[in-house]
Order: sequence, then C-alpha cells, then structure tokens
Amino acid sequence: MRWATNGQKRHCILWSILLTGHVAISHCVKDFPESPFESDAAVLLADLDGANDFFIARSPDTVSNLAIWYKADSITLSDGDPVLTWTDDSGSGNDAVSGTVGMQPVFKENQINDLPAVQLDGIDDEMVSTDVAFDSHTVFFVARFTKPFPGSDFRMNVISKHHNVPNHSTALYFNWRNDGSSFATFRNSVDGATEFFAGRSVNPDQWYIVAGTFNGIISSIFIDGELADASDSNAGVINDTSFPFYIGRNANTLAHRFEGEIAEIIMFREHISDQHRVEIECYLGLKYALPLPHNCTY
Repeated sequence: MRWATNGQKRHCILWSILLTGHVAISHCVKDFPESPFESDAAVLLADLDGANDFFIARSPDTVSNLAIWYKADSITLSDGDPVLTWTDDSGSGNDAVSGTVGMQPVFKENQINDLPAVQLDGIDDEMVSTDVAFDSHTVFFVARFTKPFPGSDFRMNVISKHHNVPNHSTALYFNWRNDGSSFATFRNSVDGATEFFAGRSVNPDQWYIVAGTFNGIISSIFIDGELADASDSNAGVINDTSFPFYIGRNANTLAHRFEGEIAEIIMFREHISDQHRVEIECYLGLKYALPLPHNCTY
C-alpha cells in the first residue's frame, strides 16, 4: 500500500471501490483536489496494489470536447526546418501558426524515443492558435525546458491564454527562481484578475508529461501521472477571453518565453474524467517511453 505525500500536507482517505474486483485504496490528497469525493473515487490512483490495475492507452480523439492536439510527429519537415504551421489534429481546425521569419520554432528529429519535437529558442520563437472557447478544461503537454532566463520567478509558457488584467485566463508552464529551483505550474483565473495556482518542483533538461485540470472548483496538476498539487477552491468558470492561445510565450505584454522542446500538446475544452486522464497519460507514456505509476497497456 502506497502513501502519496509529495512533501505536501495531505488528508488521507480510505476508499473502497469496485473495478473488476473489490479493491481497497489508501489515498492521500491535498484538500480534495478533484472534488469533495476526489472525482471517480480516486480510482485511478496510479497504484492499486492489485492484479486488476491495468489501464488501456486511449487516443485523445476518442474523448469528447477535444479542442487542440499538436503532435510533433505529425509534422512533415526535415531536421532544422522552421515550423510555420503546427496542424491541429483534433479536427477543430485550431492550427498554430508562426508567420514571421526569425520567430519560427524549429523542427528537430529524434528528440524523445526516436520521435521529433518542436524546439523554441526562448528569445522570440512563438506560435499562435485561434481562439478556443472553454470554461472548465484539461490540458496536457510533453516537454522539457533548457537554459533558464536570468531573473526571479521567470515563467516559460508552453501554452497560454493569459493576458493582462482584466483578461487573466489560463496557462500551463515551467518556471524557475533565481535560487536555481524550477517548477511546473498550472495558472487560472475565474474573474480575470485574481489568480490561483497549482505546481511542483521539476528539473531542467528532463522530459515530463504534465497535465492541468480545472473542474469548476479546483485546479490540479499531475506530473508524470501523479497528483503533484492542487489549488484552493475557486468556484466558477475560467475567464475565457477572446484572445488566442499562444505556444511558447505568454499572451500578455510580458512574453515569458519558453526555451526547450515540445513533443505534444493536448487540450480539452471541458474537464475530463480521471479515467480518461489516466488513459491519455498512458497513451503519452507508452508513446514517449516516459515512466508512469500506472500499469499501462495498449
């Protein structure tokens, strides 16, 4: 039986659920991050300590409300070519584009598990999608950041719709402090001004599967399949501005640019279930050979 502490204060709950058999799970969570009952009864705590704990990898396009899906392995370019358009594979037509020479990311082959990634220089590289309507939402990315920018509390946005007050909205990013520590962080606002955060420490030059979820009450961030942190309660819908989503920078006047590589970005316009989240994490973990606490299979 495993206790998830992650260095945070936790409330511990003993769940008893029925999967294919009766399985008792001891689960510690911070302030009930998914709901007062930890949505889907904390099912999908990655370690059930039983034989019936396998999760089948699920393609994102089999889950409702898929709004954005950028995959570097869908790009047909040669190593070192500039990326002018990152086609949205969700079917929604929300392509990300970068039309300015010198500000275009670069396609790089064989970056993770023999698969390519899109590389951004942290100076001026960026891509911009169309506006995507949403209220609660779930966002995933597979990425790593490299050399940090000088300064304190510098954010390196992987995907952001976060603009100036009163247009604060949402962003999922890496950030670091001038003491050398670094974090993955999920940032949201329901009123366009007040913000709430969930985040946990991470390492530079390391690939991560990061998922941010907002269920209408609480933001949670999952790193490599494990619940890393959750925000306080902030009931409402995310302030959905008319601004587009940016890849590799913030949407506001302080760009907070990303330096590193991005292999995949997935966004759902609604909060998805824990079951689906874990299955998509399995899809990403198996695809990119990244370790997860789930027992994943095809």
